[in-house]
Amino acid sequence: MLSAKVLSRGGAQHSGMGMSTRTTFPSPVLRRKGLHRRSAKSVQGFKLTGVPPSDKMSQDVNLSFGCTRRLLKEDLKVKKRPAKWVPHLLTDREKQRRVNLARQTLQILRQRANPVDVVIAQDESWVNCWDPQPKQATCEWIAAGEDRLEKVVIERSVQKTMLVAFIDKDGLVYREFVPNGLGIGAVLYQAILDRFLTALRRARPHLATRRGMMTWALLQDGAPAHRADPVQCFLRARGVRILPHPGYSPDLNPMDYWFFSKIKKQVKGIRHRDIPQLEQAVDASIRVIPAPEFQAAMDRFPERLRKCIAANGSYFERK
Repeated sequence: MLSAKVLSRGGAQHSGMGMSTRTTFPSPVLRRKGLHRRSAKSVQGFKLTGVPPSDKMSQDVNLSFGCTRRLLKEDLKVKKRPAKWVPHLLTDREKQRRVNLARQTLQILRQRANPVDVVIAQDESWVNCWDPQPKQATCEWIAAGEDRLEKVVIERSVQKTMLVAFIDKDGLVYREFVPNGLGIGAVLYQAILDRFLTALRRARPHLATRRGMMTWALLQDGAPAHRADPVQCFLRARGVRILPHPGYSPDLNPMDYWFFSKIKKQVKGIRHRDIPQLEQAVDASIRVIPAPEFQAAMDRFPERLRKCIAANGSYFERK
């Protein structure tokens, strides 16, 4: 004679001799359709608010943790993913401005057969005498049973210098270091631009003026010193054309999406005893960058503008 035993979780019937096992009814999620509909609605609410599946969610929908996860993954087809890190939470107005200025810049670049041949990108960034390597850089192969390498967490040093650089498709055009404690204001930035224009005539003689206008365009961000009226008047008086650049857009400047990260990666994890030694290390890092990498970075600039337009002004990089 067979005896049935209904398992609370499995819903299975076993024979007395333990020789046969068969499922007699579906899992609780499918068996209790009313609860399934209420649970789906509740879990969907959690999905919209970004709350991950947890014991609290299981209690709220009156299901086990395992059922809740299956409901999320199999029924609602959602995934648990980390947040996307962005430089700034863009408003709709800022997104539209990014689209409009990206279109204006592309229109300017289309006037040339080789668009990036006339672009000189500029920006500034701090470089620390000691900047610890990221955790990923400490990865190494270890055998089974071996302990991982331990390192003490050390903050970056207070000593630092600001690197102001100008690059184009052929390489570095001009660079200047600003000591720690001396911020870049309109007066200092105008003086830097004056020295840059002098160096440009020596480094790129083919970019000569034509009827009072430069044959190249300057790409810079919207920092206060860059937008100051004295600086704008200085550039207009010398015939320098400024490419439109939206705010909060490091993904649309080769200095931010390539150059500075390239330089800092090479000096990370190395202790520099003072600012002069750090500046020498930065110069050495710039010198070893192959010329084709400058060309490739500048070639990506128009493509990134098109990606910004396709993304309706949102950040398009996955981070």
